[in-house]
Amino acid sequence: MKFLLCSLAALVLFSTNASDDPDPNFHIYLCFGQSNMESGGKMEEMDRTVDKRFQVMADFDSANRGWKKDKWYDAVPPLAAKGSGICMVDYFGRTMVANLPEKIRGGGIKVSVPGCKIELFEKTPTRTMRPLPSPG
Repeated sequence: MKFLLCSLAALVLFSTNASDDPDPNFHIYLCFGQSNMESGGKMEEMDRTVDKRFQVMADFDSANRGWKKDKWYDAVPPLAAKGSGICMVDYFGRTMVANLPEKIRGGGIKVSVPGCKIELFEKTPTRTMRPLPSPG
């Protein structure tokens, strides 16, 4: 699991060409979480209208949406591969760009690991990680 998180960080750091200058007006936020980061919330029609300054990096290929993994898109939900609703990243991003100056854009990278313990996301785990027991 640590390999997955390190790989994601490397992808973010090296996702642009070496000759490209970073855009100082594009702020990137890593959104780590457990199953609550998946898209379980009920989506209303109003949720499909999103400020174009809020972008999301696709964590999955979606032929019906025209999304390719690791590319930036307008953050129109659903943002999760297995979801059909809204998630915490949706309203985090919306609130964020609504409170930023107009010239600033925000990008969210969703990293959710359903069924893991929250300690997975600690910088220095205090003990050996074990999967949660299966329900039932």
